[in-house]
Amino acid sequence: MWEIIALCITITGLAADNITNVKASYENYKVFRIHPRTYMQLEVLQDLKNSNEFSYWQEPTEINKEVDIMIPSHKFTHFYKIVSNYKMFHRLQIRNVQELINNTISQSQSQNFDFNSYHALEKIYDNLDELAKKYPGQVVIVGGTTYEGRKIKGVKVSISNETRPGIFIEGGIHAREWISPATVMYILHQLLFSNDTDVRYVADNHNWFIFPIFNPDGYVYSFTKDRLWTKNRKSSSSFCIGSNLNRNWDFQWNTTGVSNDPCSEDYPGSKAFSEIETESMSQYMRSSHFYAYISFHSYGQQLLYSCSYLNIPHYVILYQINFIAIETLQKKYNTQYETECISKFQQLSGLSTNYVANVVRTLIVYLYKLYDKSEYGFLLPPKQIIPTGKKTLDFFIAMCNETLFLLQQLLKIFLYRDIMWKLTVLSTIVIIITAQKATYDNYKVFRITPTTQKHITLLRKLTKFHDRFIFWEAPVWVNMTLNLMIVPNYLPQFYEVITEIGAPYYINIENVQTLIDQTMPHYKSTFDFKSYHSLEIIYNNMDNLAKRYPNKVKVIVGGKTYEKRQIKGVQVSFKANNPGIFLEGGIHAREWISPATVMYILHQLLTSNNSDIRNLADSHDWYIFPLFNPDGYVYTHKVDRLWRKNRKPQNLFCVGTDLNRNWNYKWNTTGVSKNPCFNSYPGTKPFSEIETESLSKYIQSISNKFYAYISFHSFKQLLMFPYGHTKAHLDNYDELYAIGLKAIVALKKKYSTEYRIGNIAETIYLASGTTTDYIKGTYNKHIVYVYELRDRGDYGFLLPPDQIIPTGVETVDSLVTIFKEIPMYQKYVRNDL
Repeated sequence: MWEIIALCITITGLAADNITNVKASYENYKVFRIHPRTYMQLEVLQDLKNSNEFSYWQEPTEINKEVDIMIPSHKFTHFYKIVSNYKMFHRLQIRNVQELINNTISQSQSQNFDFNSYHALEKIYDNLDELAKKYPGQVVIVGGTTYEGRKIKGVKVSISNETRPGIFIEGGIHAREWISPATVMYILHQLLFSNDTDVRYVADNHNWFIFPIFNPDGYVYSFTKDRLWTKNRKSSSSFCIGSNLNRNWDFQWNTTGVSNDPCSEDYPGSKAFSEIETESMSQYMRSSHFYAYISFHSYGQQLLYSCSYLNIPHYVILYQINFIAIETLQKKYNTQYETECISKFQQLSGLSTNYVANVVRTLIVYLYKLYDKSEYGFLLPPKQIIPTGKKTLDFFIAMCNETLFLLQQLLKIFLYRDIMWKLTVLSTIVIIITAQKATYDNYKVFRITPTTQKHITLLRKLTKFHDRFIFWEAPVWVNMTLNLMIVPNYLPQFYEVITEIGAPYYINIENVQTLIDQTMPHYKSTFDFKSYHSLEIIYNNMDNLAKRYPNKVKVIVGGKTYEKRQIKGVQVSFKANNPGIFLEGGIHAREWISPATVMYILHQLLTSNNSDIRNLADSHDWYIFPLFNPDGYVYTHKVDRLWRKNRKPQNLFCVGTDLNRNWNYKWNTTGVSKNPCFNSYPGTKPFSEIETESLSKYIQSISNKFYAYISFHSFKQLLMFPYGHTKAHLDNYDELYAIGLKAIVALKKKYSTEYRIGNIAETIYLASGTTTDYIKGTYNKHIVYVYELRDRGDYGFLLPPDQIIPTGVETVDSLVTIFKEIPMYQKYVRNDL
């Protein structure tokens, strides 16, 4: 990788152009198309991109997906060496970039606006003014402002005075994509002048909000100084100019697909709406009324939609519209367009389309990547303007006709964003259709032992491919074995990449579904510890215990869930004024041994004749919650055995928040993912989830009644204590370590089960927003532990039910030891109550 490091220390020719303000020349620059066929090749290309050394026209996002990269002539040798060393397949796409640039620059001296060439901003704006004069009352100039004091001009077109549904068209947010404003202007002219009946129907039945250039400053700069400039023109640092306006919108800003280097083309600005262009246009959007929003870009021939919708039923609508529109283009022009949600192609944040979909709450939102796929890239010849415009107009006709049809059918259910909540009716249908039971047949789990820090680094890169490589434990520590589950179709890729990584590995679980089948409970109405049980049976058992021990057991409701279930627990009291202990289980849905163990402890406290257990039980009040995440637990029984999070939808494709990352103490600071599809997604804000918010209120109400808090998880055989968000030691670290050390010795006696002891951050991984950090940080409870129960990975989350009782027995033994040791630190009991 030394070649990449060497490349990173040079200053690009483009940066020099910016400093000297000389018109950029791309003479003898070449564009190569590369096909990364291994994860190592993909990693090299991504590292090169992060260095900002070369200009990527199509970015490296996954293997077997084409990457276009522009190379200056003085770096050919370095480039050829890298592709040779890593055996990358590549071909020359554009021999001389400057020649193509020259071909896009208009040589015409005509003052008239036409579609035979690309036009300067002044001529485009003059044409908008002329249209407004020609159609007074139908074409009205509206807009925002730019850093250099220009107007962001657009037009509102209302052919009829009647109230019509609105469509918003955005172009030119990236300066170099000249085909975008040209196409938007073509559509505008057709809407006004065409006599075609289909065009007239679409034009006359909508209000149109049309902005050909969202980035006027950048567009002017691409004409006068640098044809391939993409950002706006506000200084970002002493040497770097511009922010990427399509990464600066205030929805999930700066979370993925951006660079914090102000010189990078992906720099998202210093904060959301830091740029006057996005801030002023967002104000205009929020004051307008439209049900569809189309953003035009180039290049790639892709019709993409936002993955971040808050309402699942959008998928039904978008799929139908996509199908009709793409089919139209293919039949008429034999032009192949790809269609998918944006993040399936590339992880990006701060986009105008995601903002409009989620904040403005617009029903139909598309990002349209125009012609072509590769031959010209951003430098499409002017002769392609009219053909591109015609194809795009046909897409509009198909889209609008299909949308109007759907709106007519569904108008009583949802009418624009003001009553979007009624989409719940449709979402029920979609959920029923899509909630098929997950199967893990032929999924394999490999045990990998990273023996070097390089192994850890390379394994971490696989975590982004969470739909194919599923880590049961995060790659954090050298020499700590971890389990990685592989989707069957990606086994060949796994073998290839693990060979490249070089870490020792072996197959641990041959077929995950086989283990799942062995853990699934057979229906029974009685509660026992020979199998795992459904939520209903667990809750019924707690109710029965309250009836059997009416003076000792009281059912309590600590909170509620997104799907409107109760978070049920019990309070166990053998005598008045006892100090309290809080037991938490099942915050992660798939960890079935956790609620089973908590229920075992509850039964032992009530029924055991062992003198040590009796002393422990009788000398405390107990607040016991076997399941902090009822919705997720039910889902693991009915749909997906390996589900972890709660069940609140986050967007169109991603459901759930990790409830053990959502608590309001050092929330979202470390050990989380900003991708809502990931298992460690912490939610949109602290206590964004009703489960954590309602439970926190209950805990606050009894915070002066307990001095110890124990949380149960699986798997790894660890006994840990806070903090998770930092490796800094607690004030009573030594005491908790000493008590825990005796506890794991006691735990080992019966079954030789070995645990390790330590704080969370140093023992397993950094994690913020956890229950235990919250309890310690908010209430300063001195006795706070986390159990990671059996086993160490042979079964992982799928521990057979015949291990419930042994796990329960040894855990009770360790709890007895912990609380036998507490009198040595009696001050904690006094201080915490």
